Order: sequence, then C-alpha cells, then structure tokens
Amino acid sequence: MKRHAWIISITSVVLPIFGCGAHVDRRLGQIEQRQSELDLRVAVDERRAADLRADTLQLQYVLDAQRRCIAWEECRAQTSRIRASIMANLAACNMNTANWFACDAQRTRNTAEGAGLGCLLGWVVAGVTGGAVAPAVLIGCGAGAATGSSGSTGSCTTQPKPRPCGQMGAAFQSEALMREGLTAMPVCGPMPEECAALNFSSR
Repeated sequence: MKRHAWIISITSVVLPIFGCGAHVDRRLGQIEQRQSELDLRVAVDERRAADLRADTLQLQYVLDAQRRCIAWEECRAQTSRIRASIMANLAACNMNTANWFACDAQRTRNTAEGAGLGCLLGWVVAGVTGGAVAPAVLIGCGAGAATGSSGSTGSCTTQPKPRPCGQMGAAFQSEALMREGLTAMPVCGPMPEECAALNFSSR
C-alpha cells in the first residue's frame, strides 16, 4: 500500500513536469516561427528600402542631368539672343550708312546742278548788263551752289558722316551683353553627353 502511494506521488509530480515541458516546447516553437516571419519581413523591407534608395539615386541623377542640359540650352539661347542683337545693330548701322551716303550723293548732285544753273545765270546777267563777267559768274555759281545744297533733305543734312559699321562690332557686343547682364560672351561648350538620352538637341 505504501509502495502504491509512493508511485502515485511520484506520478503526480513527474507528469506535470513533462506536461509543462511540452507546453514550453510548443511555445518556443511558436516564438521561433514568429521570429522567422519577422526576419523574413525585415529582409523584404530591407530589399525594398535598397530598391527605393537605388530609385532615388537614379532619379537624382536624372534630375541633375536635366538641370545641366537645361542650363546648357539656356546658355545657347542667351548666346543666340546676343548674336541676334549684334546682327540687328549691324544691319541697322549698314542701312543708316547707306541712307547717309545716298543723301550725300543727292546733296552733291543738287549742289552741282545749282552751281551750274547759277553760273549760267551769272553769264546771262553779265551779258545783259554789260558788267564784269567774272564777278557776276562767281556770284551766280556761289548762289546756285548754296541754293542746291540747302534744298537737300535727309540724314546727311543733320548727322555727321557715320563711322564704318565694321568698327562698331565691339560696341554692339558690349551693348548686347549689358542687356543680358553680362560682361563677357558666355561659353556654353559642347552638349553634355547625357542630354542625348534626354532628347535634347545639339542644333
């Protein structure tokens, strides 16, 4: 009887221990599975973060390339504006010069015609009046020339002879640069290589 009681006593102690051990093993298994899931999720998140970093770097490269290409295009546009301004000023200068010389040629013709007519009248007056020929002719020639010159109109009558336009290039360039807020002609250089991939034109 005592032995039977002792076996029961031992069993009542050992069985809960084994039962508790099995429970702990199951709990540990659940924890390990949960940890594996967390590790997998962390690995996925890290890969996603790495992909995002790579995408961000790629986007930053593209943005930087676009900024360089836009700056290059703006430089070329500014250079084109400066050159167009210089060419416009040269064209206007050439036109003004042509007008001035046309005016001067007309004035010379008017002066010559007036002088010829005045001289003729001087001869007539001298013949009719029987006066001295030389004074009458000189007076007639001078009066005719003055009348012919004063009858001329145009830029040559109010403006001095213009400077050759070929000597005005530096002044026209300085004026064009000042309008752009520059002191020297911008140097754009060749088109950056990455601009071709971004569909920028080198023309």
